[in-house]
Amino acid sequence: MTDSLNSWQGGTLTWIGSTRTRSKLIEATARVALKHGLRSVTVRHILEEASLSRRTFYQHFKSKEEAALALYRSVSIELVGEVHSGLKSADGLAERLAAGVRGYLNFQSQVGDLLTMLRAEAVDPDSILAPLREENLDTLGRLLDNEVYKVRSLSPDPLVYRGLLVGLEAMAAYRRVEGKLVAPDFDRVAEVATALFVAILTSDDVPTQQSEL
Repeated sequence: MTDSLNSWQGGTLTWIGSTRTRSKLIEATARVALKHGLRSVTVRHILEEASLSRRTFYQHFKSKEEAALALYRSVSIELVGEVHSGLKSADGLAERLAAGVRGYLNFQSQVGDLLTMLRAEAVDPDSILAPLREENLDTLGRLLDNEVYKVRSLSPDPLVYRGLLVGLEAMAAYRRVEGKLVAPDFDRVAEVATALFVAILTSDDVPTQQSEL
């Protein structure tokens, strides 16, 4: 848990908020979530970690769930940014897909348990985080589709992207050790995921948006 916390202490994440106080509360939420588990976090935990008053907390968030949502949004923005940068860093569709996969996995490795914990909560359809998880998958799918369309002038069915992204997420979670995805598993997951992305998204048989899966 401590290693995962240290992975973003140096500035990996940009806390999204209008004030320094809000950012401090979001960072405190991350720290106590790693210490206690996201569902066990209380407003008191956050206040003690941030050294702020209860009144200050409620000026920015209505509940601990809202603070967790702000945290997840900040993490999500960084993740999408890493994938987008990867996709733009290479020439050729296969190379860009490979770079996008590595961007995703690099971020997973850096943030570790924090991202895994938030994602596990977001899988629950009743969670306040669930709609943002859907938004993240849609956004990443659109980024991939932009690259595919530029080269192939077609758009695979969005369910194709959803399946590939959820599969990538599952592989990274399955092979992580103590919250991190490290060598040789990092390279193994990157190789397998890239092979799947390239094989499916460059296939002449890939279902398009007008096709039925």
